[in-house]
Amino acid sequence: MFRKHGLKFKREKMTQKEQHKKLGDTLWDIANDLRGVMNADDFRDYMLSFLFLRYLSFNYEEAAKKELGKDYPPSPSKDLRADFLVPPPLELWYKKTKQTLMSLKSRCEKKCIMLSSQNFCGAISLN
Repeated sequence: MFRKHGLKFKREKMTQKEQHKKLGDTLWDIANDLRGVMNADDFRDYMLSFLFLRYLSFNYEEAAKKELGKDYPPSPSKDLRADFLVPPPLELWYKKTKQTLMSLKSRCEKKCIMLSSQNFCGAISLN
């Protein structure tokens, strides 16, 4: 698919601005091919939804790493790219500890209560 759009992997003497423009044009062409006959606005809504879900997923993983600390399991995946870890480390953690979502929710709620009880930015507490 990439060859069809003229994306070549050889080094050419191009300025960074030219490279960005070429990459942008190529990505738009690919997006148009993927979109097919779908209305561009509808396609945008689908893609933004997927990007938002990816954003949430990444941030959830990062928060879990921070919260679990050394209990966060290492991935058995041979692929070191973060998006290609199979199975996801949190899945392993859920299976290993057999904790329910409610117990995780309870931990998060306790953390939120602790944070909300602190006086941020010198604001006056209304309690």
